[in-house]
Amino acid sequence: MRNSKQAIKRLAIALGALLLISAVGLAQVAVQIPTVTAKMGTTQSIPINVGDLTLKGVISFQFTVAYNPAYVSITGVTTAGTLAAGLNAPVVNTGTPGQVTVAAAGTSSLAGSGTLIYLNATMVGKGTTNLTFSNFEFNEGNPAATLTNGMVIVPVLSVKVADSTISAPIGGSFKLPISTEDVTGQQALSYQFTVSFDPTKVNLTGVDIAGTLSSAFSAPVVNTSTAGKLKVAAAGSAALTGSGILIKLVGTVIAAGGSTISFDAFQYNEGTPAAGGVSGSVTVGVNTKPTFTAKMKDTTVAQGQALSYTFKATDIETPTGLSFKLESGPTGATLTTAGVFLWTPTFSQLGPYPVVVSVTDGQLGDTAKFTITVAKTFRKPVMNSRTPTSVSTVSKGVATTFSVDATDLDGGALSYVWKLNDAVVLGPGPRNSYVYTSNDPHGTARKLSVVFTTGAGLSDSTVWNFTITGIADVPQLPTDFYLGQNYPNPFNPTTQISYSLPKEATVTFEIYNMLGVKIRTLMAGVSKSAGQYTITWDGKDNSGVSMPSGIYLYRIEAGSFVSSKKMTLLK
Repeated sequence: MRNSKQAIKRLAIALGALLLISAVGLAQVAVQIPTVTAKMGTTQSIPINVGDLTLKGVISFQFTVAYNPAYVSITGVTTAGTLAAGLNAPVVNTGTPGQVTVAAAGTSSLAGSGTLIYLNATMVGKGTTNLTFSNFEFNEGNPAATLTNGMVIVPVLSVKVADSTISAPIGGSFKLPISTEDVTGQQALSYQFTVSFDPTKVNLTGVDIAGTLSSAFSAPVVNTSTAGKLKVAAAGSAALTGSGILIKLVGTVIAAGGSTISFDAFQYNEGTPAAGGVSGSVTVGVNTKPTFTAKMKDTTVAQGQALSYTFKATDIETPTGLSFKLESGPTGATLTTAGVFLWTPTFSQLGPYPVVVSVTDGQLGDTAKFTITVAKTFRKPVMNSRTPTSVSTVSKGVATTFSVDATDLDGGALSYVWKLNDAVVLGPGPRNSYVYTSNDPHGTARKLSVVFTTGAGLSDSTVWNFTITGIADVPQLPTDFYLGQNYPNPFNPTTQISYSLPKEATVTFEIYNMLGVKIRTLMAGVSKSAGQYTITWDGKDNSGVSMPSGIYLYRIEAGSFVSSKKMTLLK
């Protein structure tokens, strides 16, 4: 019986030991440093990856990694985006060349699998070095760690896929450059490589050698038979020289996201010169087309009326930098790249005008279609000239012909009504002239006017004011210097200004704008005898340029007499 009890006791101890060994085995966590290939002079974040830490009570870890400082320099660590991001700032010791020691701790247990921490490394020499764990410990050694060492390869001749961020629609194409260090003198007559990628995000379908170091090579041979891999072989009769873009990978967008583009292999010639492929990445933002948020609707505008509208559009990927374009529209219409549409229809433009405006982000676009209808605008008639231009007296019993030359800008015929002292004496009708003979006594004041009207009912007029003098009468000389108010006022395009001289004087007559700048000299130092005079201004400056609407000053200087008045040019 005693022997049986001892046997049972020994069996229980053995089972307990087996269970303990099994529990320890189950608690072990894989810790791995990968193999990294990078160009000399570049920096690299080397991950230390771990298995699942969930429910293992890991609140601290420490390790030492040894390396050859001739090829790589580890200067610190990064926890951002890792499992250790919630721990306190790690303690890092790089005082021993070729060795980095790291310790990190916190109050919350780590969970999940992935990158525990990054080693910050700089490639300082061309060659290969192991990254070897001298030790690694979670907590006080529990859970146990199963370690896999890594490696850094700094190729003698690096070939790298560019890290790129692209924005393109699903199915849109893109190009990724592969660059090489200087191959001058290396007799590189051919090369071949295989790259891997995530086919759920992108699909690499070919290559492009235009404008690259390989542009003189024959068309490369491309193999895409294996999903997620692209194999390329290229050769030429002249050796490659220089550094820069060796070739470009051509692909299409499958979905938004990112994909590492990693070299499975790269080889110049038959392996000489020695070269290594450095992986890159492509980040894809799926491009959607911009859409109009403000676009012009069908619009009616009058001839000569300015039309302005600002188009607006939105784009998720490109909130700014959208470009607008006037694809088709009427002559004279403009559209800025910022979307500002401007058009003033001329009086020869009439009727409907279809318009197409587009907006693009450089890849995709949207269009807006609408119609602008130009309606007829009727304009006032314009008086070109009149005869006499000015008159102050009319001799009694002498026939005097008054006439106007006027134009209907819309092409119709004008109707004229002549009035004497506001009483109709001729018209309405086509007569643009009137012969006036007076039998009124000497000194009688008269006003003769003519109103000319278009078929649309728009009109303008002109007036002559004069005094009747007897045939034998001697004109009365003014007794004072005088400067009269211009007539008509406002005016367009001409006006008459009367003035009187009681004696002979040297007359200067000038026009100024409201800034006091002289714009026209109508008379400069002209000797005039005593009498009544009228002078005309045609609304132009000394260079013959028509002046804009506004208030102007006219000024007379006759001997010691100086006077000025305001007048209004209204177009």
